[in-house]
Amino acid sequence: MGRIITNLTKNLIIFRPGDKDIDPDNDFIFYVYNEYLNKVTEYISEDNLIEMGIGLITIKELYTNNIRKVVSVITPIAKQPDTHSISYNTFGFFLLVKLSIDMIISYVYARGLIELTSDIVKNESKVAYNLSNYFLENFGYERGLVSDIVRDLKDQKKFEEYYGKFLQYAKDKIDSLTIEKAKDIYNSFNSFFTPIQNK
Repeated sequence: MGRIITNLTKNLIIFRPGDKDIDPDNDFIFYVYNEYLNKVTEYISEDNLIEMGIGLITIKELYTNNIRKVVSVITPIAKQPDTHSISYNTFGFFLLVKLSIDMIISYVYARGLIELTSDIVKNESKVAYNLSNYFLENFGYERGLVSDIVRDLKDQKKFEEYYGKFLQYAKDKIDSLTIEKAKDIYNSFNSFFTPIQNK
């Protein structure tokens, strides 16, 4: 028996197989067909779930691929003399969330789930909030980030305000991200974040 860890959208879930397994590396993202939505319960066997939809990508693949991309572009930013740890860590975390969502969208689109693709794009801030909470709770970010920022990230209204600014600064730069583009996004985000981190 496995269990649903979180819903990213009503159809898109993160599922953890095995009733004793606590390793998020074994979790996977799964699409549930509309006709089975009322039959999917928090605790469900993997065999039963597989009859109700499509497995898309493992969390291990999603996280590993995107954390590498994040590290490769944000490490030079850490060496800038004016880098503030709060905005830097929040920026890196948002970058991980955004790249992960884009990767999920590409897998969803490749499986021909056009309606779901549209749903994710239309509700990106909400999906990002749900995925962010999953990462916070399962990958150590809750302990690694400053407690005030963790509190704000768990507040959906605050999260969407910060993430909205991040998306505004990242527009037209995220698809072909380079170190220089990451620095540009960070510098804008850092300016927005300065009053928050100086409280």
